[in-house]
Amino acid sequence: MGTSLAVAPAQKTLKDLLTKATPSLQAVMPRHINAEKLIKIALLATSRTPLLLECTPSSILQSVMQAAQLGLEVNSPLGSAYLVPFKNRGVYECQLIPGYRGLIDLARRSGGILLVDARVVYDSDVFAVEQGTDPRIVHSPRLSADREYKNIIAFYATALLPGNVRQFEVMSKAEVDAIRARSKASGSGPWVSDYAEMGRKTVVKRLVKYLPLSPELAAAVELDNRAETGEVGGVSDILDTAETVEAIVVSEAKSGTGTNALRESLAKHLKNGSDDGPAAPAPDAANDADTQRSGSVCEACGGKDGKHETECPYY
Repeated sequence: MGTSLAVAPAQKTLKDLLTKATPSLQAVMPRHINAEKLIKIALLATSRTPLLLECTPSSILQSVMQAAQLGLEVNSPLGSAYLVPFKNRGVYECQLIPGYRGLIDLARRSGGILLVDARVVYDSDVFAVEQGTDPRIVHSPRLSADREYKNIIAFYATALLPGNVRQFEVMSKAEVDAIRARSKASGSGPWVSDYAEMGRKTVVKRLVKYLPLSPELAAAVELDNRAETGEVGGVSDILDTAETVEAIVVSEAKSGTGTNALRESLAKHLKNGSDDGPAAPAPDAANDADTQRSGSVCEACGGKDGKHETECPYY
């Protein structure tokens, strides 16, 4: 209990850092995203996943700036993108992970793609794929049959382009499992709890390789690929955020709000939190229904049972 109560002071330190970065965030984000709202949601993410506060502040700031540049809200019910802590050479770093819906949103926003959809195929469904000069998919789901993990046989994604041009990609369960086997999180988290949604995301990523890619969609796919293979940190080459992040962190370090201050604040309050008495609740966390709900928590994302559709970074 002491640990959960002690998170608020460290959150305030992080909030100060992100608030100072507001002008930089606003300068790179699309109009439909508000910098203040993005910061608020990012801070709420730390109350749901306190391990984020052990990440280097520069990695958190860089991830938030990447989300701003992509125009994706993090850890929101939209399921667009998530801030996820990864351990890199003994140090926790924050990584931006695009969600299943985030990839579809970016595809639609590119202007060259009108619609993207993904489906799961079960062994009782009527399913046929025709290639050649008139390729098409025939899929008639049998909803009355068992639709569980053991019954999955394939995944497919479709896209509608201007001029009524259609493109699709089909992957067998064996192909998806081969990609899963290369993931550093193949034995836990969403690959175990939300296999069907991971399959959908996998086939969408393969489909977009053959579609008109905006720089934002290409960056989101690359971010997800690096997270899957465990390549955390050093992702500033995907989006141009490194110099801005470095300048802000250096500036805040001089005023005591930078990396060392955040780490020291967290260490102090996590160690002595139970002795300090009740701490103020994290921003909006006290009134957030999800943070008050009981139930087991996903090891990968902190999402509650039944909430992976909106909370899991791999959905």
